Amino acid sequence: MIKNMYLKSAEALSLLLEIIQNKVILCDTNTYLHCYSKLNIDETTSVIIFEGGEQKKTLQSLELVLQNLTKLNCDRKTCLINLGGGVVTDLGGFAASVYKRGIDFVNVPTTLMAMVDAANGGKTGINFMGNKNYLGTFTSAQSVFIWPGFMESLDRLELLSGYAEMLKHGLIADPSYFKELANLNLKGHSCFEIDWLPLIKKSLEIKSAITLLDFEEKAERKFLNFGHTIGHALESYFMEKHLTHGHFVASGMICEAWLSKVLGELSAIQFDEIVKTLDRFYDRIQLSEMQIIEIAELVIMDKKSTNNTIQCVFLKQIGEAVFDKPITNKDVIESLNFYCSN
Repeated sequence: MIKNMYLKSAEALSLLLEIIQNKVILCDTNTYLHCYSKLNIDETTSVIIFEGGEQKKTLQSLELVLQNLTKLNCDRKTCLINLGGGVVTDLGGFAASVYKRGIDFVNVPTTLMAMVDAANGGKTGINFMGNKNYLGTFTSAQSVFIWPGFMESLDRLELLSGYAEMLKHGLIADPSYFKELANLNLKGHSCFEIDWLPLIKKSLEIKSAITLLDFEEKAERKFLNFGHTIGHALESYFMEKHLTHGHFVASGMICEAWLSKVLGELSAIQFDEIVKTLDRFYDRIQLSEMQIIEIAELVIMDKKSTNNTIQCVFLKQIGEAVFDKPITNKDVIESLNFYCSN
């Protein structure tokens, strides 16, 4: 099967899904309501539904999916269709990778975030003990079917969430792409009038090129973690706060760009350009002194840290990154203090 398929209609997507034999569809409550109804799927197809939201990406939800796969007598030839955003593709991919030691799965992303990031690259996982994506596997989907029409159901904040990951792709690998994204008109309803498909393709070209070099994140794939070391700590700390993953990543990128300038080679001019772009779309999260200390302590728990050393991605310049730059708890606190004071 083709890894990524870019589709222009719901009818084409429905046809592809109908071709897949012995399938079960996984949705959360949101995608079942807004996205499943757009597809003409045989009524005999089994559907598993769990409650949506990042806070539901848990062992309990994983167990629910596995219980349902078992009750449906799914065998090793069953294909799980993950129809949803990043929570669905992360959780569904993890469930498929461990059910009967692994069954096939296909991702059908319904959010911009999932289309440009979560549904691609083979990372699956759930949150555990308050830590973001702490349990999971590296397991590739058989295919990823991308139909931008699903984005009609998104609000502006969800579009901006995916946009943050796209900006990251430009920052680590392609300065002209970053500039193109930074110049988009994302005010009000204008963001829904953009032709997103070429941009989605560009982001996936960047991500795919990196993951092909290093699938299990031992070297080059770490570039994709830019903004996530501190961003994931913020997201773990504010798990119940209704901000998007992309908003936390944008906050993390400001902090890690600051560290790139102070401890690395990023120029002040390019740093200012990055911060100006991110500040146009993402409000700063207000943090108290105590919250900054507690968030910094969470960073050491990040799964990318080794031997109690925080590993971070720095930018040398827009379009060029370096990985495994060691930083301290003090560095994290100072970056968060900068973030809150400007």
